[in-house]
Amino acid sequence: MKNYLILISLIFPFQVFSQQFEESINYSFNDIELLRTPEYFSVHDSIRDPLIIEITEKSTGEVKEEIEIYSAESFCGVWVKEMKVSGYKNIKSAVRVSYDYCGCCSEVYETTYLVTKKGKWIPLPEVIYHTCDYPEEKPAFHFDDPTDPVVQEIQKVTEYRNDQGDLYKSKTLETYLWNGKFIVKKED
Repeated sequence: MKNYLILISLIFPFQVFSQQFEESINYSFNDIELLRTPEYFSVHDSIRDPLIIEITEKSTGEVKEEIEIYSAESFCGVWVKEMKVSGYKNIKSAVRVSYDYCGCCSEVYETTYLVTKKGKWIPLPEVIYHTCDYPEEKPAFHFDDPTDPVVQEIQKVTEYRNDQGDLYKSKTLETYLWNGKFIVKKED
C-alpha cells in the first residue's frame, strides 16, 4: 500500500503541471517585419495607426483574431501556441496568443481561447505580466481533467517557476465555469 501511495504522489504532480502549449501547426500570423518599414512610418503614426497582426487558420485562411500593435518600435514578437483539451464539452483545443513589447524588460499580453469543435474561438480574460529574465510568477489558465460532465472548471492561476523555467507550483486565483456554450466566472 505504501508503494502505491509513493507512486501516486510521484505521478500526480506531473499530471497537474504537464499542461504544455506547443507551437501551433494549425494557425499562423502575418509577418510584422513586412509591415514595420520606414515607408510605413513615413505615412503612419504608430500611436494612432496600429499595425494589425492577423491570426489565421492555415487550412482555410480564415482570420480568427486580430491584434492591434500600438507601439511598433518596441514590439518584439507574437506567438501562437496550441494544446489539445480533452473532457471539456464541445471543445477540441485551447490556443494561447501572446505578444510582447520590449525595453529593458518585456510587457507580455496573453489571451487563451477555447476552440470549439465547430472552430469558434471563445476568449478567456487577457492576462498581462512583466518579465526581465524569466517570470518567476506568471498568470495562466489551467485545464484540469473535468469531473462534472455538465459544467467544467478552468483555473486562472499564478505559476511559479524556477531559474530554469520549470513550473514547480501554482496557486488558483479565479475559477471559470464552462457548460459547453459559454464561460462564467465562478463566485466564491
